[in-house]
Amino acid sequence: MKGNNSHLKTFFSGSLISIVGVGITGVLNYFIRRTLFMNMSEADYGTFYSAVAFLLMVGGFAELGLSQTGALLIAENNTGSQKTRKISSCFSSLLSLKLILATVVLILLLSCSRWILKDYLRTGNGLFYYLLAGMLFFQILECTFYPLFSGLKDFVSYNFLQVTKALLLLSGIALFSRSGQLPAAAAVFFSVAILIVFIAGAIAFFREKIRLSWHPDRAVWTRLFQLSGFIAVSTTLLNMIYYMDTVMLTAIKGVTSSALYNVALPIMQIVQAAMVFPLIILPVAVQMSREKRYLQLKQISLWAIGVAAVAFPVTFLFFHLLSPWLIRILFSAQYLAAAPAVSILCSGLIFYTLGSFLMQIVLTMGGAGRMALITLFTSICNVILNWCLISLYDYIGAACATAGSYLIFSLATIVVLRQLIRKREREML
Repeated sequence: MKGNNSHLKTFFSGSLISIVGVGITGVLNYFIRRTLFMNMSEADYGTFYSAVAFLLMVGGFAELGLSQTGALLIAENNTGSQKTRKISSCFSSLLSLKLILATVVLILLLSCSRWILKDYLRTGNGLFYYLLAGMLFFQILECTFYPLFSGLKDFVSYNFLQVTKALLLLSGIALFSRSGQLPAAAAVFFSVAILIVFIAGAIAFFREKIRLSWHPDRAVWTRLFQLSGFIAVSTTLLNMIYYMDTVMLTAIKGVTSSALYNVALPIMQIVQAAMVFPLIILPVAVQMSREKRYLQLKQISLWAIGVAAVAFPVTFLFFHLLSPWLIRILFSAQYLAAAPAVSILCSGLIFYTLGSFLMQIVLTMGGAGRMALITLFTSICNVILNWCLISLYDYIGAACATAGSYLIFSLATIVVLRQLIRKREREML
């Protein structure tokens, strides 16, 4: 009972910290987009976020499931007298692998820049693209620190880093992007990406006592690759789904449609405060699975499904009624056409959050292979839905395709988790 109370305390305290942190970050991200929106032409604003979406989707291939794998690995080693040394070894291995992957992605993006600028973004302005590609390089390195903080349950550092990044971006955009030029905005994103890596490194060094080691630990690398195989597939495909709507909308309809769609997205990002729960449950679920607390995991899963079932209609109705007012206040009345996309995206986010939450439990119970199949199926459905619905309904179709894909993802994950829990319960009899 004492251990169960400790897990619940960790979950709820971590959730509270993260809800506040992600909520603040979501509001700041809105102001970043609004500042850019007000200082750029509609076409340039659409071009900028179309480029960002494409780069982040490509960057997802460098993820290879390392965030979740790293968090799992660090959570597993966060015990015993040698835990600092073991965690430092895990982190060093992750960082070295991320450095290699970031370099490969950067070379690939630079070598394909001519095609991307001409055929996808349809612009001759290459400087902003090169700066954003550089930003992605450092952002991939930055993403090494989040699994460290997550695995150690240091949710204060995790959220501090995200809020600090958003504050620096907003400050930089406000100071240097008033010219409305694409390279000025991209230069801010590039500079902040570098600075955040150094800030994250300082937190890891001084707060977590991490010490880098470039001598590979064979046991760590073996465990890293054992864990990352199927998780890499799942995480990469989920990242693709997250950005596929903007990328396909730009490719099919152009940057003007993307600009209107990116009026709805920042409002959805504020609602993403609900997405902290998948982050919190992972290290907790690792410990509960070790202790074979499958009944408690089942209860947590049922609560999550129940909350999502109630939250979906409430969220849809709330934003259906208020999204026109929100767009009028937050942007301008001339963009009220984006209101339906807001209600669809925000309610669809409930399914994404539920699926991601349950996915963490599935992974701790040895269901990585099944999750890979689920995300593969979901990503195929996502591409088909985007292609059909964008062609018919433009940016509203993109929102519907995204929400529909998240529904498929969550339903399939519920089925798999139910099967795994039943299997574990039978094994204990």
